Amino acid sequence: MPNELQQKLLACPDESSRLVELINYSKTLYYQNPEEACNFADEILSRAKKLNDEEGICQGLSIWGVGNILLGNTSEGIKAITKLVAFSESHGNYRHLANAHKYLGNAYRIIGNYTEAMKHYEKAIKVANAHHLDLIKAGALLGVGNMLNTDFLKHAESRPYFFEALKLYRALNEVEQEANALNSLGGTYGAIGDYTVALEYYEQALDKARATGKAFFQVSCLVSVGDVLRKLGDLDGAERYMTEALSLSEATPHFQVDVKNFLARTYLDAKKFDKAGEMLDSCYAQAKAQKFLDAQKESCLSLVRLYQALNDEKTARRYEAEASALAEQQFGEKVIERLKNKLVELEVKRLSGEKPKTLQEAFRKATQKKYEDFSAPSITVRKSMPFIIQTFGTFSLMKDGTEVQFPRKKAREVFKYLLLNYEQSVTTDDFIEHLWQDSDYDAAKHALKNAILQIRNALEPNRKTAQSVIQFRDDAYRLDFGDNAQIDFLMFKSLVKTARNAQVSSEKATRLKEALSIYSGDFLKEDAFVEWTAFERESLKDIALSASAELAELMLQQDDKLAAIEYAKRLLAIDTLCEKGYEILFLLYYQAEDFSAIKTLYESCKAAYKKELGIAPPKRFERFLK
Repeated sequence: MPNELQQKLLACPDESSRLVELINYSKTLYYQNPEEACNFADEILSRAKKLNDEEGICQGLSIWGVGNILLGNTSEGIKAITKLVAFSESHGNYRHLANAHKYLGNAYRIIGNYTEAMKHYEKAIKVANAHHLDLIKAGALLGVGNMLNTDFLKHAESRPYFFEALKLYRALNEVEQEANALNSLGGTYGAIGDYTVALEYYEQALDKARATGKAFFQVSCLVSVGDVLRKLGDLDGAERYMTEALSLSEATPHFQVDVKNFLARTYLDAKKFDKAGEMLDSCYAQAKAQKFLDAQKESCLSLVRLYQALNDEKTARRYEAEASALAEQQFGEKVIERLKNKLVELEVKRLSGEKPKTLQEAFRKATQKKYEDFSAPSITVRKSMPFIIQTFGTFSLMKDGTEVQFPRKKAREVFKYLLLNYEQSVTTDDFIEHLWQDSDYDAAKHALKNAILQIRNALEPNRKTAQSVIQFRDDAYRLDFGDNAQIDFLMFKSLVKTARNAQVSSEKATRLKEALSIYSGDFLKEDAFVEWTAFERESLKDIALSASAELAELMLQQDDKLAAIEYAKRLLAIDTLCEKGYEILFLLYYQAEDFSAIKTLYESCKAAYKKELGIAPPKRFERFLK
């Protein structure tokens, strides 16, 4: 910000007019410089409190919260917006209240808590309806639509929300937000491969974005149009739009890196390898310098493509290894952020007057609710089954005692995806979306058919089509071994479900022990960085945590202290931050007056919390040290 403008805005701290100017300027910084917007939020809150300015306090909390969310500090953003909810509700400020719930919907969606996200979106819509706040209502509708489309892949179900939001924005003559809704609609059609219709909506969005005159807003629309043209094979058109996006992205470094990646892909498709190399080198250097891990990883993956095309396998392997390392680093950071956000959620609930819960209790309650209606296949252990499939830890597929080997890596991936969706129909488009995202559609469809054929040949070399374990109907494939397979993760779910339905504690304990004997490690551990395996892996881990906690408590009730210690340690083996595991062990060591074990356990707990979250362990654990 120019010094002259800065001095003007920060002058006369007690003038209300200067506070309004400061608020208006800060709101323009959201997308271009959210960090600076957050810095101004502090000044706004300080002045507003001195002036007892209700609007200023609301705006300060809003700018601080939204700015932090855009910076990726979601937990800090949630705390600020939660304060805004309480403040605006107590002062009857319904505009800020509705907006705050919309912001919380966006924030909880970012951290993957979709139940909370939907709850806040619904509250925003309810308040907006009651007080005729159509602009805020449209924003909440857009949030729900994006969640359904992007996070749940329910493309058709998202469209009514987008259309209703679009209708409201048009009635309000909100050109910028109208472009947002049109862009989202384009995304729904692009997601299912209907690129012609997607292009129509993207072009409408671009027209509206151009009308706003905002460069950073036009960039995303230009990239959307360019990328769909690339997928339609119009590489010249794609290059033209991407180049325009690049020229407009100079003021927004993060946007610029993404645009360079998209433009490089276009050059690769057009076999313009010199231009692709130049663009990727620039993109890689910029992403690395600014620590944009995702953009750096994408650059590496595109560089792998480039050097493979140039028959330089050595350099390709080097970038492939770096991409894997970056993916691992991203995964670790996401895990830490998720745990931090879980702690923030619990703290927010505690501050709002809800009964405090431990982190583990919250996980268990969520897991039980998630799976209370889960209908697992009825599977029993039969060692004589022809097929035995292990997904926990090291993946293996055995047929009649011999390990099945797939001739190609892609066939192995397709089989795993079918297994993940066992006894469910998986469409050709689903496979292509998850396993061939950057490939030509017809080529990907052909590759899928080859992979299915390879799987069938490996599993059933003497099959008849009607008897195949992989059935094809209505352009969808379905894996079903009938009674001829033992599949560990399905058995695990079934046993836990049976345990929770047991009326007798001894029967419950037996089934939980059987289930936990099967859980020998993370689900498809070798695919830890494959996006479509993540939800099932975390869900199964949640079940294992809750099952271990239940079993440890059952052992305590039965006064089987050694078994209780064993399962409490198992809890910590699965999750080094599991409060319930620490509580049980501390209690048992305290009862046994084993103070040396207490001290050792506390030091391990302290190290784990410092490493993973950068904070001290819960205060209540300190009482066991006395």
